Amino acid sequence: MALARTSHVSQQRLANKAKYTQLHSEFYSTLISTILKEDQDLTLPLTPDSFLLSAQSGVVFCKLVNKISPGKINRFTTRNPNVYQKSENQRAAIDAAIELGCKAISFTPTSLIDGNLISTLGFTWQLLRLWLVKGINVHEKPQLKKLKQENESEENFSKLTVEQHLLRWFNYHLQIADPSRKITNFTTDLNDGSNYTVLLNHFFGDEVPLSLLNGDAHQRAGHVLTTALHKGAQTVVTAEQLVTEVDQFHLAFVASLFNLHDGLSQSNSNLAGFKSKIRHKEDEEDHEKEKIKRETELMNLKQEVEQLERAYSQLRKQKEEVETSLNQDEESKIRKIEELEGNIAELVLEKPAELCLLRVDEPDKVILSLFLTIQEARQIAKADIFSESDPYVIVRHFKPDGTQVAKWKTRFIDDSPNPVWNETMRISNIGMQDTIDISVWDYDSLTSNDFLGEVKLARNQIVNGMKEWYPLRYSSHSDRRTRLNITGDIKIEFDCYY
Repeated sequence: MALARTSHVSQQRLANKAKYTQLHSEFYSTLISTILKEDQDLTLPLTPDSFLLSAQSGVVFCKLVNKISPGKINRFTTRNPNVYQKSENQRAAIDAAIELGCKAISFTPTSLIDGNLISTLGFTWQLLRLWLVKGINVHEKPQLKKLKQENESEENFSKLTVEQHLLRWFNYHLQIADPSRKITNFTTDLNDGSNYTVLLNHFFGDEVPLSLLNGDAHQRAGHVLTTALHKGAQTVVTAEQLVTEVDQFHLAFVASLFNLHDGLSQSNSNLAGFKSKIRHKEDEEDHEKEKIKRETELMNLKQEVEQLERAYSQLRKQKEEVETSLNQDEESKIRKIEELEGNIAELVLEKPAELCLLRVDEPDKVILSLFLTIQEARQIAKADIFSESDPYVIVRHFKPDGTQVAKWKTRFIDDSPNPVWNETMRISNIGMQDTIDISVWDYDSLTSNDFLGEVKLARNQIVNGMKEWYPLRYSSHSDRRTRLNITGDIKIEFDCYY
């Protein structure tokens, strides 16, 4: 009987080990696919099986190191490395990782090439940890000094690990929200989701209601994760992983919450403006005021131009009538013409040049002022794995020699394949050989922004009053993989003054 119980316990342990190994592999492969999503040498997204196979060549490790510290490894073999080249790749990755702060425990080039599961998962986690906590330090986040305890020396505070900083940060907010709560680890204190619920209720109020504390752990984890992602958290952790006692999953999620909103600095203490400040988005209220201001200026400018056009046209007409008049002597005619020309000159000098010249729709004239309105887009490509793109637009004005003379961009629209901006900019002095480059990008605070297509317009393609849909095209911004994903159109309106 005792032997049977021992056998059952052993089988249960093996089953639990297999389950957690699978969860680790899923998490690692998904996170690596997100970090290296623009890579051309790997077949992405990785699966748990393909991740373990690609790890044997050392390529994925070298690429992770270079994402953490660009250019750290100058040379490594990416295409079908032989056994010797695999060993070189692994050695280069291990040496670089040690320089970055990793500890060479339980893994060697040989164990990694052989696919030893403990070695592979251990080394992978050390690299992914460096990526996840990149930037969470006192040098880059001086607001962390707010977590320094009374009577604690600067020397001791500087020796704290990232994990210790994050535990203090979590408890700092728990102390405000519910002084009875405190966490001491990234395992049993977090896996039931109650402390996450209190923290996010502190940040977002009723969007994460405290009534969730009466539900089950899976319900809390799902609601907490959904809210965090909606608010802009950059994480690949799943609800299933959040209810485990695996510290890697919880460290990753807590780091993403810290990066989303640390709540320590004055610049992001206002929760009402929280998301825009954290994700570097323009404050919505300020943006709306600026938009109204631009629209008012544009309307006033149009009215002024129309008045000037009428005055200018009237003076020109009077001059023509005088010049063709047959009942006036030459001397009086000359005096009248000179008087009218003086009035015209005074009118022109009274205002900026772009307001005093008649508008025409001829494509061979220099545009003195172009009011370009980015209205909307449709069927934008999906650049993110877990959501739609967060598109924004960059407009650039280039001279014939490639010199950029002006740049402007819209706000980004969250999670939308059909974004609407309705934002107007003013571009001055567009010459006959100039071009306007209008490109669409996916905003991403975790990795580099993704190119989603562009429209290039020559001067002769810009016509006053035109309002058109333009298909998004490829350019030098797009690589071989992303070109296949570029879709959609953008609607642009032009109002020209010559």
